[in-house]
Amino acid sequence: MIVQRLIFLLAAFMLSLPSMGENIVVPFAFENAQVLPKGIRNVRVRGFTTQAFDQYNSTGSNEPIGQALNRSVTWQDIANGQPSAQESGSTVGLLNSLGINLNDSAGDTTGVVNARATVTAPILAYGITKGWTSAIAIPVVYRNINVDTGF
Repeated sequence: MIVQRLIFLLAAFMLSLPSMGENIVVPFAFENAQVLPKGIRNVRVRGFTTQAFDQYNSTGSNEPIGQALNRSVTWQDIANGQPSAQESGSTVGLLNSLGINLNDSAGDTTGVVNARATVTAPILAYGITKGWTSAIAIPVVYRNINVDTGF
């Protein structure tokens, strides 16, 4: 009898823990459509968190989110990036006078991007009458995007 109670308590405890898969944490509970009896209060806190490091490209392959930041930069890219046409022309003239081919590589850029989102929602419910329950949930959202770049 005691062993059965311990097994039941252990199973109930395990079912109340979040179910985890990869980097997604999903809340787990047995929900129902019953209303609360009159005058009864219920307070719960629900949470969800996820992280993203990869994305799917146009061919369906998995690649890092910051893949577009990893590229070779040419001298022509630097000249085209000037704020005005006059400065762009001056840059091209300077590079030509130094004997630099505009299609040569000036260097490589690298980048890593990752994101995380966490939502926590306290839920307060109160039984107004035998057939009506009022509830309010206030989601609190935390998001963080990290970008690391280099040249």
